[in-house]
Amino acid sequence: MIKQGIIVRTNFEAWHRYKDAPEEVVFLREWHRHIFYVEIMFEEKNSRELEFFIVKKKVDLYVSHTFRHKFLELSCEDIASDIQQKFNAKAVQVFEDNENGAYITRVD
Repeated sequence: MIKQGIIVRTNFEAWHRYKDAPEEVVFLREWHRHIFYVEIMFEEKNSRELEFFIVKKKVDLYVSHTFRHKFLELSCEDIASDIQQKFNAKAVQVFEDNENGAYITRVD
């Protein structure tokens, strides 16, 4: 079985912290800034069922209002989960400074 879909990417600046970080990474307990890079995968039944520019505009608007320039008590997993649920995406990846990150995938 072949599946197809589209991928949109965006990013946003925000601050977050991990209040209960282990001693080994105690610095994560303090607010720190990241550029969060987001990649969202949507499944399609037919080619061009979804248009990149339309989907990206909706994603950018949501991300801007929800996360951009905010102080977040959220992990990359939390951000990915929020976006996945909002858009019913197949998968979402969120990276801190385009380096380390997390993903969530819907299993059908």
